Amino acid sequence: PLLSESSLCLQGLAQLSLARTKNVLRWWFARNGLAMPAAEHLHEIVEQLLFSKSDAALNIKLQYLYLRKYQQRAYLCADTTVQPFDMVWNGEPELALPGGGKLLFTSVIGQGLALDMGMHKLRICLRSGGERFKPDADRPTRTLKYLLQEMNMPPWQRERLPLVYWDDKLACVPGIGVAYELQAAPNQAGLEIVWQE
Repeated sequence: PLLSESSLCLQGLAQLSLARTKNVLRWWFARNGLAMPAAEHLHEIVEQLLFSKSDAALNIKLQYLYLRKYQQRAYLCADTTVQPFDMVWNGEPELALPGGGKLLFTSVIGQGLALDMGMHKLRICLRSGGERFKPDADRPTRTLKYLLQEMNMPPWQRERLPLVYWDDKLACVPGIGVAYELQAAPNQAGLEIVWQE
């Protein structure tokens, strides 16, 4: 689809006439509460979206949002600059993260982190690089970077992704999974962790 989950398909946009492309962008910007850019600025945005190299980084400030692109899609994002942090979860159902977003913790059966391993304190921090993770017993251990690229997570979201550690072991990566040896068995109490940006 041309538009989905606050992103815009650049291949679809490129098939439209210039006038229709500009109309789609105007509609998308208005839908996200942005004032209309001047005509020449809009023309420059179209040029950068459609005619810059496919792997070229794009970061255009439009009032309070940034226009970015990743893998033939355009995104409108809030400022994603996040300072490193190191927090401890002590059992609360929700943990607000510095720089916005939160982690939600829900007790479940048969999925998530196995609670009977004594996971009453978990450490939450950002990626530092080089992390390795194995959420599936039948697949090899991979770098976290590889797993995030495999699921097509844009780079600016990867920078903000909170990681959950238990006893210095990467236990859970929200949206990717739980380390296979820490996963709750089918009838076992588990802790599901969801990241809301």
